Amino acid sequence: MNDTQEISLIEILNILTANIWKIISTTVIGIVLAALVTFFLMTPKYTSTTDIVVNNAATATTENTITQAGLQANLTLLNTYQSLVSRPLVLDPAIAEVPEAEGMTATELAENVTVSMDSDSLLFTISVENESPYVAANLANAIAVSFSEVVQQVLQVENVSIVTPAEPGQSPTSPNVILNIIIGALLGLIVGVVWQLVNAMLDNSVKSSDIVEELGWTLLGSIPQMDKSKVDDTRFKGNAVKDGSRNRRRV
Repeated sequence: MNDTQEISLIEILNILTANIWKIISTTVIGIVLAALVTFFLMTPKYTSTTDIVVNNAATATTENTITQAGLQANLTLLNTYQSLVSRPLVLDPAIAEVPEAEGMTATELAENVTVSMDSDSLLFTISVENESPYVAANLANAIAVSFSEVVQQVLQVENVSIVTPAEPGQSPTSPNVILNIIIGALLGLIVGVVWQLVNAMLDNSVKSSDIVEELGWTLLGSIPQMDKSKVDDTRFKGNAVKDGSRNRRRV
């Protein structure tokens, strides 16, 4: 007989339907665990952003306008600016300006700094994430000022404007509660489905005469299932017969 056990799509659906409440239970457990981890084990963090515009004076005309070639040159320099923001040359002075960030290294700060830019403009955004909304805002503004000074000294670019100063965030940006709960529900659902399918694959017991016929075996007979009242009634009668036999022997 073939040792491999094949299972059809219909059988899979029947297994899942028969154990739907167990699958729902594991899904609910996944949601509860995700919520507990999110609310009690993960620290909320806030994000503050500041917008900066950098215009190289060398690319401007006498009428204080920017030519197409100058715009393209500035857009190329944006990649340099983006890389420069995360360097210790910019971050170390910014850390020194924020007392609450004392002891923080440039590497640690760089992990919480994100620089994004629009490919069609000279505007780019510096975002800082921190457990305190006020520290995040202060660091973002300090980085913007430090970046402006470094660009002037290193790249000789004087037209640096802070368009939008950073403000403390009103609500945490992480963790994402909804996303975490969805992930927890999906993991719980997957665990429940896999669990029931594995149990069904490993279960070698014969539960119906149809299985016997599918295997080509001969059905010798079947034992009807008895409910609890019949089992108890049979047990009591059996005990009574035994007691009667003992009494007759004593006589």
